[in-house]
Amino acid sequence: MQSLSPQGFAGAAEPTSVPLASRSDNASSTTVVEIELLAQCLCKAHSFTTRVPVPTASSSDPGESTALTSSPGLPLEAVYCHCTSCRRSTGTMYSVSVVWPGRLGHGEHQDQSDNFARLKRYKRSEISPATGLFCGTCSSLMFYELVLPKSSEQNQQTGCEQVVKHGVFLGCLRAYEIDSAGNRIGPVTGERYSLVKPKDHLFVGDTIDGGATRWLRGWDRNEVKRWAGHRGVSEEFTQSSTVPTQADQSGVGQDDTALAQPEEGDSEQLPEYVHIKCHCEGVNLVLQTGKSRREYLRKIVQKENLPWFVNDKTGKPIGSIDGCDSCNVSSGSDLFYWTFAEVQYLSYASHSDESGSPSSLLSILPVKAGPPEFPRDTIELKAAVEENMQCLQTLKSFSESDKGKEKGHPPLGTLSLYKSSHDVQRYFCSRCSASIFYAWDGRPEMVDIAVGVICSPDGMARAESTISWKFNGKVVWRDDTLAPGSGRGWARGLVLAVEESMKELRT
Repeated sequence: MQSLSPQGFAGAAEPTSVPLASRSDNASSTTVVEIELLAQCLCKAHSFTTRVPVPTASSSDPGESTALTSSPGLPLEAVYCHCTSCRRSTGTMYSVSVVWPGRLGHGEHQDQSDNFARLKRYKRSEISPATGLFCGTCSSLMFYELVLPKSSEQNQQTGCEQVVKHGVFLGCLRAYEIDSAGNRIGPVTGERYSLVKPKDHLFVGDTIDGGATRWLRGWDRNEVKRWAGHRGVSEEFTQSSTVPTQADQSGVGQDDTALAQPEEGDSEQLPEYVHIKCHCEGVNLVLQTGKSRREYLRKIVQKENLPWFVNDKTGKPIGSIDGCDSCNVSSGSDLFYWTFAEVQYLSYASHSDESGSPSSLLSILPVKAGPPEFPRDTIELKAAVEENMQCLQTLKSFSESDKGKEKGHPPLGTLSLYKSSHDVQRYFCSRCSASIFYAWDGRPEMVDIAVGVICSPDGMARAESTISWKFNGKVVWRDDTLAPGSGRGWARGLVLAVEESMKELRT
């Protein structure tokens, strides 16, 4: 994966005690008085900053490590939402956000207000009070906007007609230490401040199998509460055993007894195909899982070479936990989750398919004669999607009398791409921002597929009827977080805690 250039950002694991807010080296000691939070998209077209005070300790000895007193800004409490809508609109296995401690779009800084107004918006439903805000160029999901109605308890207390709140998605969050003169000292390293604290896992019931909560814990290794729906008003799930049930030890199995009791053998039932579908259904493609697995099992029996991403016991593609900085920024998530496929096993969804057909902005354009064929490799896919993006741009100014005059690829729907480097393409839905594929020109025969848009027929978030999860190593691209000066220091505790869980899952 291509990652952002290393520069300081993002904060910390949650220690039980931390030293006073001072930074020392051999020559001097500088007092840190604030933390500057920076939310920035992958293409860096959108940047927003705010500052929060550093928590202070009760001891006056700068060399003594003591617990921090309360702070009006830190730690930021992170809420994980595992609902189906969040998975489909991000491409990852959940959304994770904290309340933005500053103001957005209200004149705090005029340039930031103007920049905020240029973000694209997507509202998942008419009844939802929340709207997602993302960069239209690189798809980075940056904020949510929550409008609380007059009837809400908070608005009754304030007397306001409505209150608008904003939260920032953790994937795009960075943090810097600020001294008493207002200057940046350097990035928050992840070892000094409790910048982010996981609070709740919401709508875990939507996952059926527990989703990513099987390996997501508090960064201090304590359990985080898991709720079937909303916090406090739905059933609370206890953490079930983390011992995998699959014989090949490649996945966590579907036996999450706190959530579901699948029929015996369900974990080995493989659907003939699965849909790759975003939340707005502007992207709706098909992965031919039955065809690919039969071929891979044949190769296993015949002892032929398999693609590197295929499990040599199950014939299924592996699932991977990814700490890549660029993947996290573009999705808004603290970690990303990929599986893999050869392009030859991808196809367009059939309009007669009972499971659903593409809901495409290009449906007004003429379909080329005969069944459409999916591009044969990522080079052809890139060319087709770039043409598709031109059509999508044209449609913005289409009038009724102009319908049907432009060429395009209707089955591609709202699929767009962003080139995060000259030979890397990140595919996403231009309407709801969901990550779809990752492609590199150096391997044109295959793509990475975002797990969150894989619609397993059994409804399970981990899609283990299709994927063999890999837990025999480390978080992929972990150095984007753990390397000195990487800038993703706030997620250091997260990565280490997930890796500890991975050890348990393969024991």
